[in-house]
Amino acid sequence: GGRGRGEQRGRNEQTYVRRERQQRHWDAFMEDDGNEFVYGIAPVLAALKADRRSKHALYVLEDSRRKESRLDAVEALARENSVEVIQVEKGLLNEAVNDRPHQGCVLCASKLDFAVLEEWTPPVQGACYLALDEIV
Repeated sequence: GGRGRGEQRGRNEQTYVRRERQQRHWDAFMEDDGNEFVYGIAPVLAALKADRRSKHALYVLEDSRRKESRLDAVEALARENSVEVIQVEKGLLNEAVNDRPHQGCVLCASKLDFAVLEEWTPPVQGACYLALDEIV
């Protein structure tokens, strides 16, 4: 037998199995368009301290995988604010924020309300407003 007659069939083939997406703890919260994920140590700490939004749950990297001691402070502040703290594996944090840099913590919270431009009073003469959008 020569090549190409089927003797090698299946040797280098890969089979992919489609798996149903498992339900996540945050699914119920994220069905509401008024909620979002806040991620990264500094943004999560700021959100927990500011008290400008409802906080539903904090997802933190499980203890055994932590390299960042600041996560303990984030977790403690969340508990002080009666926010449910759930330790999860890194893959779930990555999934929640589409592989954005989360530093081991993701907060599920309500979106912030922003002032509508028409509601602002005009600046006094010689002054101005500076509007910044999507500054990271």
